[in-house]
Amino acid sequence: MIYSHRRPILLFLPLLLLSGCAGTKVLKEKHVVPYDDTQVSLATAEDGSARASLDWVIFRGGPGTWAKNAYWDQYLLRVENVSDQPIVINRVFVVDQLGVVIDTADERRELVRASKKVVRRYRKAGLKAKAGMGEGAILLGGTLGSLVGIGYGLSGVSNGIAAAGTAGLVLAAPAALVVSTVRAYNKSKVINEIRRRRSTLPASVNAAETTALTLFFPLAPSPRHVVIEYATGGIDGTLTMDVAKTLDGLHLDTTKQQRPRPKSNTDASGA
Repeated sequence: MIYSHRRPILLFLPLLLLSGCAGTKVLKEKHVVPYDDTQVSLATAEDGSARASLDWVIFRGGPGTWAKNAYWDQYLLRVENVSDQPIVINRVFVVDQLGVVIDTADERRELVRASKKVVRRYRKAGLKAKAGMGEGAILLGGTLGSLVGIGYGLSGVSNGIAAAGTAGLVLAAPAALVVSTVRAYNKSKVINEIRRRRSTLPASVNAAETTALTLFFPLAPSPRHVVIEYATGGIDGTLTMDVAKTLDGLHLDTTKQQRPRPKSNTDASGA
């Protein structure tokens, strides 16, 4: 009789484990962003009114990861107002390998849909884009080994379902419903975590102050620039950070393909 009571749980246990492996979910393990204020930022830019720095990019499987199977990137930036007037950050965007502008997105669904469009766009260009650091890529310009992991005020959140509740669910529900319920639970945790972390634009920065921004982007393969558009005193300003070296190969398989190169006058003439 004891065996007969345990058998249903043993039969459904592989399905539960499978549901936890597929889809996106918040990781149990604590992941720390390997950056602190004593280290060099990945990229910087400044003008007479503002100074910006890209401190880190959290991507699937990389340092700072908090979500399994993430289909987006999380950019950690700082903007310092070096003027005597408030500034307003209106827009931040990334320019990818193909020169396409990729804007921020606030919700998981938007991020996933836009990332899938990026992958299809690259496939049409003869390139293979995928979430994570591509083989043969430069790992953040070789900076990882020299960075100190003290955190950026963000870490993974524990994810789990009470054992008793799960066991009861397994015994009472069909296997498909169990998998669906667990995945829905995991997805809701990810949605809430994105909402907790994200910064909203426009964002104001008072004179002589610094603000930290956490912005989510769809996949931007091997990005070239991160651009911040702001306004102060009725005048528009732009800060452009060059990330071509530090983020070279991100989301791009560089070992099995050649990157597209712009046609020069020589190419066009057939010489």
